[in-house]
Amino acid sequence: MSAKGEFFKAKIRTAALNATRDGVEVSAIRLQTNIKKILNQKDSGKEVRTRVRNTSKGAAGSTYTAWTSGAPAGQPPYKFTGELGRRIDVDLSRIDTAKPSARVGTNLVYARPLEYGSRRNAPHPFMRPTLVNSKTELAELFQKKVFASFRRYMR
Repeated sequence: MSAKGEFFKAKIRTAALNATRDGVEVSAIRLQTNIKKILNQKDSGKEVRTRVRNTSKGAAGSTYTAWTSGAPAGQPPYKFTGELGRRIDVDLSRIDTAKPSARVGTNLVYARPLEYGSRRNAPHPFMRPTLVNSKTELAELFQKKVFASFRRYMR
């Protein structure tokens, strides 16, 4: 093969790898956004109640907000402090390898028992269902980004 052929072969290989990296990064960030949307549902876990008698906190018939104990089994967890939603991160440390990949998750201690359940608590999955529901959206986003990036790198 001629020198010019080798040059274009290397250019195509580099463009394909860079486009793949761009696609992985965009898809991982979209997945992170989707997980945060599930975890940050407004007013989840709040219940408005009505007082039945006079108390030091209010008169009978007045309303107040009470927190329910937890989400039903199999549903995403209720938002109390919002810490779990804030700590969903994207790890792009392996994006510059020959096989680009990204990790979306959290390092909170209670996230794994919350996702999979424990001896005492039922599972409240939030990452796996979001990934399953987002697969086609992520695949389309990845494909669009790869095609756009490949065209840009081939100029």
